[in-house]
Amino acid sequence: MDALAFAKAWEDGWNSHDLDVIMSHYHDEIVFRSRKAIQLVGTGEIHGKRALREYWAAALARQPDLKFSVQDVFEGHEMLVVSYTNHKGVLATETLYFDDSGRVIKLRRVTEFKMLTVSLSASLPLLWRLAQGDYASGLVTQAHRI
Repeated sequence: MDALAFAKAWEDGWNSHDLDVIMSHYHDEIVFRSRKAIQLVGTGEIHGKRALREYWAAALARQPDLKFSVQDVFEGHEMLVVSYTNHKGVLATETLYFDDSGRVIKLRRVTEFKMLTVSLSASLPLLWRLAQGDYASGLVTQAHRI
């Protein structure tokens, strides 16, 4: 998989607000986790493509100006971490886990960034790997600055 091409297609899909395009990346058995889902559906975990489509349709209806701008893409084994800002300047990440067919089977969204106190010489890829919990396991192997 070409990580940068995927990130561009992901960004373009969201910015089009076309649910068919957005949903084309996801497996039928997708498991999505996000704190924001609790507000709409009462749980932080959504199971299945149909339920996720309904959730995102409601979210898009509430935010007609929603736009994403990809900032960084981190590649790992059968996974990507995409950091992006939204139309309000909020920094967020998506951690996407892929199945053998190249569809996203697990998705984790984080929208509440907490800054670590570190040396100014620390690299952004290191910070994100620490934040995603994949540094120690070695899952993240490449980072791309957009």
